[in-house]
Amino acid sequence: MSLTRCMFALSVAGACASMSSAAYVNATFNSVGPGVGVSVSIDSGANWLGTSAGLMNFTKNSGGPDLANSYGAFCCDIPKHIGFGGTYDWNRSNLEDAPTPSSAPFNPMGVAKADKISELFGRFRGGLSTNEQFGGFQIAVWTIIYGNGVLAFSGGDRFDSATFAVQGNLGAGANAQAFLAAVDGSGPRMGGLYALTSDSVNGPQDQIVPAPGAMSLGALGGLVIARRRR
Repeated sequence: MSLTRCMFALSVAGACASMSSAAYVNATFNSVGPGVGVSVSIDSGANWLGTSAGLMNFTKNSGGPDLANSYGAFCCDIPKHIGFGGTYDWNRSNLEDAPTPSSAPFNPMGVAKADKISELFGRFRGGLSTNEQFGGFQIAVWTIIYGNGVLAFSGGDRFDSATFAVQGNLGAGANAQAFLAAVDGSGPRMGGLYALTSDSVNGPQDQIVPAPGAMSLGALGGLVIARRRR
């Protein structure tokens, strides 16, 4: 079974998926960047998908009162599709309830994984600057959701975590490995993270976004970590 239904590597200009009149936000997906190109698998390498790992950039068209007109997000939903230039509706969900719907291979992450992602954001989101750092951060998010939270180097430029695997950019994979190694339960959490979800197997990909004010706190946390390392 191919994973070709997935996500933002596919460019489908003008695609529209109207989910519900009660959608939380309607937005247009513009690009991925900063970021890197990688291939990912959620079945131990049996099937690979070439895609982009990094910050997903959107333009808000309506709704989403706490979102800026231009906002960034990180993917938490590999199996679904989203197209460059596409305009979509999303609902707002608690982070632990994403990705949606509640059936394989989506399976909501649950409270424990949501807490790890909150710590990942709290420790590192504010300090990201390079393509490989943003790519590594996205890979770390996927590893928590689809793997076991620990990323092992498998040779070449491949890294594995349970049934999740990624290859194609050694620097981004190494950054993801380092980020995850630091998520030990003792770090700062970024409060207010939530998910934008489509709640349908045919809907657009789910993402993680910070609540208002969370990014400024995350940036401060990143600054503190950077100072401690000097």
